[in-house]
Amino acid sequence: MMKKIALIAVPATFLLGANVAQASDNSWFVGGAAQKQMSKSEQTPMAQNPMLGQDFSSKDRDWGFELKAGKYLGANDEHRVTMTYTNTDGGSTYGDYEQQNFLASYDYLYSLSADNRWRAFAGVTAGMAHTKFDGADSANDFVYGAQVGVNYRITDNWETELGYRYLKQDFSATASNGDKFELDRTEQVYLGVNYRF
Repeated sequence: MMKKIALIAVPATFLLGANVAQASDNSWFVGGAAQKQMSKSEQTPMAQNPMLGQDFSSKDRDWGFELKAGKYLGANDEHRVTMTYTNTDGGSTYGDYEQQNFLASYDYLYSLSADNRWRAFAGVTAGMAHTKFDGADSANDFVYGAQVGVNYRITDNWETELGYRYLKQDFSATASNGDKFELDRTEQVYLGVNYRF
């Protein structure tokens, strides 16, 4: 049910943004960020021989990066639509994995200062995750979630942003040696800069 809601909500917000854009001073941007990702997974070592191991949960923290492009909409840039690519190399107890996310998101921004330079934002996101676990085939899965953060306009062309993103996932893989890996969710804290034009 939540997946269906997310699939409807994200395209709808892009349509909303398009309508707002007709009466606004739009601003495009591109950006990049460094991120720290926490991954919540369930693992079963040597799943083909349960006598050698047992299920356990793991929370792993790894570094990654992201690239984005999007557009601000509205008279005060209070709406934002973004396409984001993220890449993280993760390490777990019984193997490593690499994940790439391709995300579409909408944010509503609320001004925190009279000059509109400081703004808080919150929004929804959905897209596809391409995940590869050591010794197993890669897979593409639907992901969805939300993000919040703070944005600061440094100059007319530059801004910086600190954010938190939560993504619900449903990836599972079994390596050739029998190790089983299931990725339940990821949480990302990122800090980056955007160039507006």
